[in-house]
Amino acid sequence: MAKKTLEATGEFTDTVTTFSDFVIENIGEGAYSLSTTGGVVIDGLESVANFIAANIKAGSITARDIATDSLVAFTATIDNLLITTGLVSPRVQTALISPLPDENTVTVQIGEEGTDEGKLAVENAEGDEVASI
Repeated sequence: MAKKTLEATGEFTDTVTTFSDFVIENIGEGAYSLSTTGGVVIDGLESVANFIAANIKAGSITARDIATDSLVAFTATIDNLLITTGLVSPRVQTALISPLPDENTVTVQIGEEGTDEGKLAVENAEGDEVASI
Protein backbone atom coordinates (compact mmCIF):
# COMPACT_ATOMS: atom_id res chain seq x y z
CA MET A 1 0.00 0.00 0.00
CA ALA A 2 1.31 3.47 -0.82
CA LYS A 3 2.37 5.55 2.15
CA LYS A 4 0.01 8.51 2.70
CA THR A 5 -0.16 11.45 5.15
CA LEU A 6 -3.37 13.42 5.61
CA GLU A 7 -2.55 17.12 5.61
CA ALA A 8 -4.69 19.72 7.44
CA THR A 9 -5.95 20.81 4.00
CA GLY A 10 -7.53 17.41 3.46
CA GLU A 11 -4.97 16.42 0.87
CA PHE A 12 -2.86 13.27 1.12
CA THR A 13 0.90 13.21 0.67
CA ASP A 14 3.10 10.13 0.57
CA THR A 15 4.64 9.16 3.98
CA VAL A 16 2.26 7.38 6.41
CA THR A 17 2.29 3.60 6.21
CA THR A 18 -0.94 2.44 7.88
CA PHE A 19 -4.28 3.44 9.37
CA SER A 20 -2.66 2.93 12.79
CA ASP A 21 -0.62 6.11 12.22
CA PHE A 22 -3.76 8.04 13.24
CA VAL A 23 -5.71 8.19 16.51
CA ILE A 24 -9.46 8.83 16.78
CA GLU A 25 -10.22 9.96 20.33
CA ASN A 26 -13.62 10.46 21.98
CA ILE A 27 -13.44 13.99 23.40
CA GLY A 28 -17.04 14.31 24.58
CA GLU A 29 -20.57 13.21 23.95
CA GLY A 30 -20.67 12.43 20.23
CA ALA A 31 -17.45 14.41 19.55
CA TYR A 32 -14.20 12.94 18.29
CA SER A 33 -10.72 14.24 17.52
CA LEU A 34 -8.51 12.95 14.71
CA SER A 35 -4.75 13.25 15.16
CA THR A 36 -1.55 11.59 14.09
CA THR A 37 0.21 9.28 16.53
CA GLY A 38 2.72 12.14 16.86
CA GLY A 39 -0.02 14.35 18.34
CA VAL A 40 -0.71 16.60 15.34
CA VAL A 41 -4.46 17.32 15.34
CA ILE A 42 -6.16 17.04 11.97
CA ASP A 43 -8.92 19.64 11.92
CA GLY A 44 -11.54 20.75 9.45
CA LEU A 45 -14.55 18.75 8.34
CA GLU A 46 -13.17 18.17 4.86
CA SER A 47 -9.90 16.78 6.24
CA VAL A 48 -11.68 14.34 8.54
CA ALA A 49 -14.15 13.31 5.82
CA ASN A 50 -11.31 12.66 3.38
CA PHE A 51 -9.50 10.58 6.01
CA ILE A 52 -12.57 8.46 6.74
CA ALA A 53 -13.47 7.97 3.07
CA ALA A 54 -9.90 6.95 2.26
CA ASN A 55 -9.81 4.35 5.03
CA ILE A 56 -13.18 2.58 4.77
CA LYS A 57 -12.64 -1.10 4.00
CA ALA A 58 -15.48 -3.02 2.37
CA GLY A 59 -16.78 -5.95 4.37
CA SER A 60 -15.61 -5.00 7.87
CA ILE A 61 -15.90 -2.08 10.26
CA THR A 62 -14.65 -2.21 13.83
CA ALA A 63 -15.99 0.51 16.13
CA ARG A 64 -16.73 1.10 19.81
CA ASP A 65 -19.58 3.57 19.28
CA ILE A 66 -21.90 3.87 16.29
CA ALA A 67 -24.81 6.31 16.10
CA THR A 68 -27.25 6.30 13.20
CA ASP A 69 -30.79 7.35 12.39
CA SER A 70 -31.36 4.24 10.27
CA LEU A 71 -29.76 0.81 9.86
CA VAL A 72 -30.60 -1.76 7.19
CA ALA A 73 -29.12 -5.24 7.50
CA PHE A 74 -30.07 -8.65 6.16
CA THR A 75 -28.55 -10.52 9.10
CA ALA A 76 -27.29 -9.41 12.51
CA THR A 77 -25.98 -11.19 15.56
CA ILE A 78 -26.55 -9.12 18.69
CA ASP A 79 -25.82 -10.33 22.21
CA ASN A 80 -28.20 -7.96 23.99
CA LEU A 81 -30.57 -5.58 22.19
CA LEU A 82 -32.35 -2.91 24.21
CA ILE A 83 -35.33 -1.38 22.39
CA THR A 84 -36.64 1.67 24.21
CA THR A 85 -39.62 2.70 22.06
CA GLY A 86 -41.09 -0.39 20.40
CA LEU A 87 -40.36 -3.34 18.15
CA VAL A 88 -42.30 -3.70 14.91
CA SER A 89 -41.93 -6.95 12.99
CA PRO A 90 -44.24 -9.03 10.80
CA ARG A 91 -42.67 -12.20 12.23
CA VAL A 92 -40.80 -13.07 15.42
CA GLN A 93 -39.17 -16.44 16.05
CA THR A 94 -38.13 -17.19 19.62
CA ALA A 95 -37.73 -20.09 22.02
CA LEU A 96 -38.94 -18.25 25.13
CA ILE A 97 -40.99 -15.23 26.10
CA SER A 98 -40.35 -14.18 29.69
CA PRO A 99 -40.87 -11.15 31.95
CA LEU A 100 -38.34 -8.34 32.15
CA PRO A 101 -35.93 -8.34 35.10
CA ASP A 102 -37.70 -7.11 38.26
CA GLU A 103 -41.09 -7.92 36.67
CA ASN A 104 -43.29 -11.01 37.06
CA THR A 105 -45.96 -10.38 34.40
CA VAL A 106 -46.00 -10.63 30.60
CA THR A 107 -48.86 -8.76 28.92
CA VAL A 108 -50.11 -9.44 25.39
CA GLN A 109 -52.24 -6.64 23.94
CA ILE A 110 -54.62 -7.61 21.14
CA GLY A 111 -56.48 -5.14 18.93
CA GLU A 112 -56.53 -1.37 19.05
CA GLU A 113 -56.45 0.53 22.32
CA GLY A 114 -59.96 1.39 23.50
CA THR A 115 -61.71 -1.52 21.73
CA ASP A 116 -62.65 -5.06 22.71
CA GLU A 117 -62.00 -6.40 19.19
CA GLY A 118 -59.20 -8.74 18.18
CA LYS A 119 -58.08 -12.25 19.01
CA LEU A 120 -54.97 -14.23 19.80
CA ALA A 121 -54.67 -17.10 17.33
CA VAL A 122 -52.38 -20.14 17.49
CA GLU A 123 -51.51 -21.70 14.13
CA ASN A 124 -49.83 -24.98 13.23
CA ALA A 125 -46.85 -25.22 10.84
CA GLU A 126 -49.19 -25.23 7.82
CA GLY A 127 -50.80 -21.94 8.90
CA ASP A 128 -54.10 -23.48 10.05
CA GLU A 129 -55.63 -21.95 13.15
CA VAL A 130 -55.72 -24.59 15.90
CA ALA A 131 -56.72 -22.40 18.87
CA SER A 132 -57.75 -18.81 19.63
CA ILE A 133 -58.85 -16.58 22.46
